[in-house]
Amino acid sequence: MIKLLIHQLKENLRDVLPWIILSFLATIILTFLNKHFDSTFLQVILVIAAFAMFLSFALSMVMVIINDYKSFYGQNAAFFDVLPIKSSGITSSRIINIMIMTFFLAILFLIELFILAGLTSGSGVIEGFKSLFILIREGFKELRLMDIGLMVLIVLSSLFSGISRITASITIGSDKTFKDLGIFGPILVYILITIVLFILSSIFAYTAIELRVFAQMTSPETDATFTVKIAQMTNNIRKIILVGSITNILFGSIQSFFTNYFHKNRLTVG
Repeated sequence: MIKLLIHQLKENLRDVLPWIILSFLATIILTFLNKHFDSTFLQVILVIAAFAMFLSFALSMVMVIINDYKSFYGQNAAFFDVLPIKSSGITSSRIINIMIMTFFLAILFLIELFILAGLTSGSGVIEGFKSLFILIREGFKELRLMDIGLMVLIVLSSLFSGISRITASITIGSDKTFKDLGIFGPILVYILITIVLFILSSIFAYTAIELRVFAQMTSPETDATFTVKIAQMTNNIRKIILVGSITNILFGSIQSFFTNYFHKNRLTVG
């Protein structure tokens, strides 16, 4: 599985990095030129380059998803079908691959954004990063260790749920039932899964409210009751994050199961 994951990451990096780097360099060069030359034409080109830079990250995620489809159900499927890897290993590799690429592209996007902000504001790139690190450090100081853990949990569980929905949609949508729809098969399945999960999430939320999982708010008539209300609100937020994380993990696990089931069934039938 590790070799497959490395291969997927290399393929994705090879496809997405040129677009990201070229659009970023074009934006930087045009920013410098725009500072020294007062030209409306350069300003228009700079806006287009900046838009392309931001758009490149969204397109990169689309390319990662398309690569997943091509590798296992498209033009490269014949090669990956004969790999001596269990279906569960392939499913895990697909999910981890997209998750790593999501983190990588998000971090790269923030780095480019702060570099561009530092250059345009005149404060400098280094000073901009120093201010960012100070802001992050001060923010963590105000948070409890449990709150930081809950933040990490909700981010990872949300990614797991969202990415497993994508892989499940690609796998189920590529099944013989949706074969005639082509690339629209996974899209249709994604929409159907999203609708089902929305209904289930609404039922879970309603059930949690009915069971009084979240504390009732008191009226802030005095400083003491106001403090109590803030404490109740903070506790409710923590419960919402925890319940949401558990729900994400549950949905993600179910979606991963069906991804593995349909992929394994496809290989068996094939």
